[in-house]
Amino acid sequence: MGDLALGERDKALKTDNATAGGQSGMSQTPGAGGDAAQGQSGEVAAGAEAEKKRAAANQAQWEAILGKALGDKLFDLLKENVSAAQLTKYAEQGTKALADQLGSLGDKAFKDDKSQAAALDGFMKALSPKLKEMADEWLKGPSGQKLFGAVSEWVQEHPKTVVASLAVAAIGAAVGAYLANMDPPALEKMFKLGKGFSAGGKIDIGPIQKLAIQAASATVAYEAKGLSASITAAMENKDGHKTTSLEGKVKGDLGANTTANASGKISDTDGKTTTSVDAGIESKLGKDTKVQGTGHLVKNPDGTAQVKLDAGLDTKLGGKDVSVSGGVSQTRGGANGTSTDVTGKVKLGDDKNNMTADGTWNPQTRAFNLNFGSTSEDGRMTATQSFGRDAQGQRSDKTSLDYKVD
Repeated sequence: MGDLALGERDKALKTDNATAGGQSGMSQTPGAGGDAAQGQSGEVAAGAEAEKKRAAANQAQWEAILGKALGDKLFDLLKENVSAAQLTKYAEQGTKALADQLGSLGDKAFKDDKSQAAALDGFMKALSPKLKEMADEWLKGPSGQKLFGAVSEWVQEHPKTVVASLAVAAIGAAVGAYLANMDPPALEKMFKLGKGFSAGGKIDIGPIQKLAIQAASATVAYEAKGLSASITAAMENKDGHKTTSLEGKVKGDLGANTTANASGKISDTDGKTTTSVDAGIESKLGKDTKVQGTGHLVKNPDGTAQVKLDAGLDTKLGGKDVSVSGGVSQTRGGANGTSTDVTGKVKLGDDKNNMTADGTWNPQTRAFNLNFGSTSEDGRMTATQSFGRDAQGQRSDKTSLDYKVD
């Protein structure tokens, strides 16, 4: 992300320097006072255009860092009330804190991965307390108070904690954007790069700049972790209807190559409540085996509910890919009572050469459908056979063969 911004910055600066150089050449024409004035005016215009491009690049980079770390609601809320330009002063202070730390890191930025990791850790340790200090100061000002007011409208529990983390993330992203679009001479001067930071006899600011941007982005991501698992509440009135919703999301590492996630939402409109819960788990068992499972629950205001459970296994058997999956979905309540669908699928082989079997079954209506298939000739020939029974007792049978010819 930072490398892209650096490339765009260099391209913009080359264009601006070329423009400024052309205008400067016009101003040096002997006996052309008017042309000189015009050249100076052109240089001023070129400088203003360069600054405009730099500000746009800062805003884009700032939004990219935040958008990756924050959820959609928090990101949109932040963009509506804050801009990167409002945080320029704090971005400069944060960059200065990183520059002051550089002296104790030596030339680790130019060495192996282990040394670079130590340099990154040093940058983060220097930046984190500075960001919290600046966030406290900024929140006391008008733009910080504006954000606090906006967040307080929809966060019912601990709005101060949420806003404090948002402020740290916003300023941290501003530091990263400021660094990504900083002129090489200005960066070299602020970081006081000397003989200890040379590569091949020439000062190389690239590794320093990259590590500093990584430190800012990592700090933002760390602050955002707590926000992604927080419970938030939103209240709105539309056409006289009052809606309140609670949302929560969490993702965790359970060890042994296993991760789990869960999310939930409770929405109440005029006293009618809808509840939904989603959960999932994924685990790797050895080199070639992966298992996963998901669950989904929705409870509607009219008393009906939908439950869906799915599980799957991907592995290898005799050197061939094997995929097994199945699930159960059920709707309860309503005019049709309870309705259940059971599904299953087995696939042996890859997409070009395989054998498959899948089917569905409804125990209430005794309706079912079974499909058997095979694909061969590197995907050119597909044969399928299907048979089943619908809810009214009608049976069906179908066989097909498809062969693709060049």
